Parts: sequence; structure tokens; C-alpha cells
Amino acid sequence: MAEAETGAAPYVFGAPLTLCIDIRNPLSWLALQPALALGAELGVAVECLPFMGPPRKPPKPARADDDRGARHRRQRAEYVARDIQRYAAVRGLEIRDIYRFPDATRFAAALLWLNQHAADRVEEFLLTAFRDYWRGALDIEAPATMPEMLGRLGQDTAGFERFVQHGSSAVLAELREGLVAAGVFDTPAFVVDDQVFLGRAHLPMVRWLLRGCEGQAPV
Repeated sequence: MAEAETGAAPYVFGAPLTLCIDIRNPLSWLALQPALALGAELGVAVECLPFMGPPRKPPKPARADDDRGARHRRQRAEYVARDIQRYAAVRGLEIRDIYRFPDATRFAAALLWLNQHAADRVEEFLLTAFRDYWRGALDIEAPATMPEMLGRLGQDTAGFERFVQHGSSAVLAELREGLVAAGVFDTPAFVVDDQVFLGRAHLPMVRWLLRGCEGQAPV
């Protein structure tokens, strides 16, 4: 079990629906708006938590001596990249360079800060940050970026900087350990009734559970 591996207690989920996201993962961007819309439709709170997952690796160029495993990994990576762009195009989303992988620590800290101090501004913050990041217009590593975004939302940027300098690393580490212990290992992850579902393909099941298992179960 993940709890035994990390030694941490599982994170205690307080909202009806929790969405674990990584701004660097295009699949998180594709899942964010549908998850928020589902919460609004059903009138349930959606808790959004940062979870920094593994990098997405580009497919290796084909070689004459590739074995079956190498060909399969390349074909799978190429398919996933095409699939991301297909869904992005239908939704009118711009997604550039799915393989870049900057440090997302300050973004994660800003999300936690808003969860604690202005939960009603989290949705606006996330939609703006994800949109601009994937358009190539947001440098999440630049020290000034998150304070500027929080300032536009009317937040105490000096307080956020104190949080970053004196406490955010430990809080993020503890959160990650708790999420891993609860069964989260990548994003986007949906959590309902302590059940973890990876990927937006599970939204029909998530909807059914949030509705109290009313109606025909997803198949």
C-alpha cells in the first residue's frame, strides 16, 4: 500500500469532489473545465489540489533496430500526443509543447494559498493560469508571476511570499505524501468518497457517484 511505502497518513478529502492537477500536464488542462462544470451543475464543491507528477517524454525517433517494445512505446506516445490535440481543438483550447516541464512549485504554492485564503477565487486563478501557460504566455518559474496573478485577484502578495519562503515546501511535501498514501499517483485524478479515478474518461462514473448512484450506472 502507498501508506506503508511513504509512512504518511492518507490525505483526508473534505469536499464531495477533489481534483488533483498539474499545470504541466495537458491532460489536467483538458479535465479542469469539465470538472468545474460538473461541480456547478450538481451544486457540489470541487477541491482542486496541486500534485506534481512525472514528466511526459517525447517519442524517440524510429531506428532500424527497434524492437517491438520500442515501437510500441513510440506509437503510444505519438497517439497520446495526437489525442491531446484532437480534444483541445474540439474544445477551442490552445496547447503548445506538451513535453516542456518547468518547475511548478510556485504555482502549486499559489494554489494552496488561494485554497486557504480565497477559495472563491480558485476557479478564476486556475482557468487563467492554465490557459496562459498552455498558450506559452505564462512563465510559472519567474518569481514575479504568481504574486502578480494573486495581486490581480486582490490577494496579499507579501503574505504569499512569506508562505513561499518559510513554509510552502514543507506543506507541499506533506500534501504530496498524503495524496500518494490515498492512492493518487498522477494527474488528473478525481477523488469521490475516497475512491481515486485517473483521467477525465472517468467523469461519467464520477457524475454517477456524486448523484448518489442514481440512474443507470456507467458501463
